[in-house]
This record gives sequence, C-alpha cells and structure tokens, in this order.
Amino acid sequence: MEQHRDMEPTFIIHAHSPTAEGGSWGFHIADGGPFEMSPPEPLDTSVERFVEILSRMTSLAELDLTIRFHPGTIRPAIPAYDSNQPRTWSTYLEQQKELSVIRQDIRKYESQLESAMTSAAQILLDAILSLQTGFFWTLAETTLYTPITWCRWRWSRHIDWNGTMRAKIDPEAERFHQGWMYNTDGFTRNPERDDDFDTDDDNWAE
Repeated sequence: MEQHRDMEPTFIIHAHSPTAEGGSWGFHIADGGPFEMSPPEPLDTSVERFVEILSRMTSLAELDLTIRFHPGTIRPAIPAYDSNQPRTWSTYLEQQKELSVIRQDIRKYESQLESAMTSAAQILLDAILSLQTGFFWTLAETTLYTPITWCRWRWSRHIDWNGTMRAKIDPEAERFHQGWMYNTDGFTRNPERDDDFDTDDDNWAE
C-alpha cells in the first residue's frame, strides 16, 4: 500500500522587519512542520549558525532544503464572496472597494517578501562562495475554499557591471499544488507519528 505525507518544510526562516528606516532584516531559524496559517515561533537558532554549518560544504552550488520563508506577516487573502448574495450595483461597488484595498496590501506584502528574501539570500551567498543558486518556499494566496499552493522562489548570484555581487530573486515563482507535493519514497521517519506507517512492514516507503 502506498503511503505518503504532505509536504512539510525542513526549516522555516522567520524574518524580522527593520526597526528603523534603512535598517537591515533580522532572521531566525525555526523547525519545519505541518502547514500553519499563523507565523512560526522563532527558535533560539541564528541564521549565522545555520550558514556556518552550510559553509563547510565547499562545493555546494545549489541549495533547496524546502526552506519555507516567512516575512513576519500573513499574505492578505482575497475573500471568496457568497454566490448567493444579491448582485446589486451597490454590492459590486463595495466588493471592488474592498478588493482594491486588499490588492494594495498584497503589493506591500510582496515588496516586503522580496526585500526579506533578497537579504537572506545575500547572507547565504556571502558565506558560501561556491553557492550559485537556491530556493525559498512560501504559501500562495489562499481562501477558505481554495487548496494549499506552494510557491518556490529561485534566487541566484548576480554580478553587476562593476563587479559587485548581489542576490537576485526571480520575478515569478514556480507554483505547486499541495496535492503534487506528496513524498512516497525517501522520507525520514518521524517517531512521533509512527501510527502513519505499518511498522511491521520493512517496505513501508514503497
């Protein structure tokens, strides 16, 4: 019998926005785990320690540890309007006004997300000289009626005309429906969830 579990991030990078204009982002590493809508609780684990361990891999060129990136705020969700609600002109105008505000909030969120991801990627690229590209994962916009969708953001090492190295985030992310993210082989067994597996079957990953 095929067994699987939903995608769960290995780590979560939890970003702290700059406290002053022109300040830099701060980061903590949190344990990965099941999907949650609320921001993760940061652990007492610094990004510097995380990077120090990765930097020992002197030939590491690409990094994808299914790291979920959390910019410290929840992505604004576009509401799902009741199809049974009366479709009057005034209702339409109210909905458009609400959507306009939400779209502005989404643009602000996406700007903060790009800034935070760029800063985190820069830390990784500065410390791991062999690293050329990597990926962060985020959750796409959701409503109560839409399935979970993951976005995979690619970042890479970019050299400017004057020789300055900077991290560059691709403008568009790959999108993966949660249903496509089942892992049917190679996953690590979680002792706290032994009931997920047939412990009497040595071939439980097949």
